[in-house]
Amino acid sequence: LNEIFMLVKKFREKNTETPIILMGYMNTLLANSHALKEGHAFGADAVLIVDIPGESDLEELGIKNKNLASISLIAPTTTEDRISKICNCSSGFIYYVTLRGVTGSSHLDISEAEEKINYIKSQTSLPVFAGFGIKTPDDAFNLSKISDGIVIGSSLVQMIHEQSNQKEFKKIYNYLHEMSEAINR
Repeated sequence: LNEIFMLVKKFREKNTETPIILMGYMNTLLANSHALKEGHAFGADAVLIVDIPGESDLEELGIKNKNLASISLIAPTTTEDRISKICNCSSGFIYYVTLRGVTGSSHLDISEAEEKINYIKSQTSLPVFAGFGIKTPDDAFNLSKISDGIVIGSSLVQMIHEQSNQKEFKKIYNYLHEMSEAINR
């Protein structure tokens, strides 16, 4: 994590505008909670701890840093009662998981996502981003119309992995360009 902070600090020397969210598991982040207390000083804006209940906040975990937003996940199976609690404990934005299953899997149900996102928006003033399972420009277009933003993860990670030996990232650039055009049409 300290190496990641140094990478973020180096990135911040050239770019102060792009938000940076540290995403990881509780054990790693808690083992380094002292570093997270000063994470904003290195340039991090938020943290997403994927394996904690959304009703938890960073202070409950011993991470006292008002300058670091806490991003929470809400799944399609999350009850309305829990959604309300999660929204009350979050800052930054709410990350709506569009799939039932694991990241990188398929079958995106846009109508279910729209219904859940609308309910989440009724419970919070925070932006609601949609992620998981966004692979095509059509996915990006459809979800961008019902959410405040989209998150593309697995597709990018896979492309980076496939292209990393050749250091040829034009395919990734083209993919992101297509996704951007879809969102902005």
